[in-house]
Amino acid sequence: MGRMAEDPRGGLCKNRCMSFYRACALCATIALLSATGYRGTMTPFSVERQGIMPFHLTSGRDGHLWVASIGYIARMTTAGAFSGAVATPHAADVADAIVAGRDGNIWFSEDASHVARIGRIAPTGKLTEYTLPPDSNPTALAAGPDGIVFAGHPTATLGLVSYTGKISAIHFKTNIDIKSIAYDSSGTLWYAGCDGVGRLTRSHAVRDYLVEGGCNGEAGVSVARGAVAWFSAGGYIGYVEASGKMRLFKPLFAPTSMTAAPDGNLWFVNSHSNLITRITPQGTVSRFPTKFGDSPGDIAVGPDGNLWVCGTNKIVRIT
Repeated sequence: MGRMAEDPRGGLCKNRCMSFYRACALCATIALLSATGYRGTMTPFSVERQGIMPFHLTSGRDGHLWVASIGYIARMTTAGAFSGAVATPHAADVADAIVAGRDGNIWFSEDASHVARIGRIAPTGKLTEYTLPPDSNPTALAAGPDGIVFAGHPTATLGLVSYTGKISAIHFKTNIDIKSIAYDSSGTLWYAGCDGVGRLTRSHAVRDYLVEGGCNGEAGVSVARGAVAWFSAGGYIGYVEASGKMRLFKPLFAPTSMTAAPDGNLWFVNSHSNLITRITPQGTVSRFPTKFGDSPGDIAVGPDGNLWVCGTNKIVRIT
């Protein structure tokens, strides 16, 4: 284990300190998070016989994992058994993103034959697709109180597909080129891009937290309980407390997928490192070799509270 150095440029990242790095103090808000921890024990479940090549996964409100593969989306129990699959209309394509809606359905996005769509899968397996405006690029989804928000609207800051299928635009001013989005429990929408992280409240108040560093790795945002938003931007990993104060750390590997876990820590993967990494709010880092022979893909908290990771022809549970 090690400790990540923290960058002192909190807030709007304009302050300078005599010492470039300093330790991160645990804030009171994060103390409210669950103390449950993960040991890093990995259990792989082979999905090769099912012909599944998992790319993305999400935790369904039905108690199952939903896994996006080429040409279809499959449902998996937390015991590792598959209990059905829904074929998508475009057999050669894979969903760009997948999320569990607050309406009990599974939602996904795809861009097949230069036509962007967002699809809905009901618990019965019925699939409905909604065609987005031309030049949309819905690579990130978030389940909000009114519907599915997507990044990549061609003329607005964000787009929205209501739970009844109505498509609309969300307009607000931000200095961040949004690549990732997530909601917290208060209904605040968090967004991240190469140049920082920001939030849009239910009352339409906007605040950006800019990060200097450029596009070094993929941008991401994930919100833990207690409205603590972890993010990756500008080559940094950080989090924003409920009070609005920001902490930054410089990682050895930039995340390609990340999730804020119930233990209050950020867990992330880098698809080129064969490592799964945990960082605490204090900056303590633990790295776990994958041990399943290939690079990790998407990572998410499952309905059983464990962490789940996509691998090549396998899905891995972390306890």
